[in-house]
Amino acid sequence: QYVYTVDGDHRARKVLVETTGGMGSRIAVKVIAGELNDGAPVVVRGAENLRDGQDVRVSGEALARRSAAGAVG
Repeated sequence: QYVYTVDGDHRARKVLVETTGGMGSRIAVKVIAGELNDGAPVVVRGAENLRDGQDVRVSGEALARRSAAGAVG
């Protein structure tokens, strides 16, 4: 299993994970390969068409949250 996160250069980064549990709409994961920090943005729509390193556009709401957290450079 994998998820895509978005780095500071707005590129998709594939992270291999294993699900370890969940509650409601939240899922706990264990990272197998790659880097996934607490609060890191995760792609929730369109991931089926992504490739590792591909440029992505971050939605306005997600971008505002990242900017407020100091994650956008």
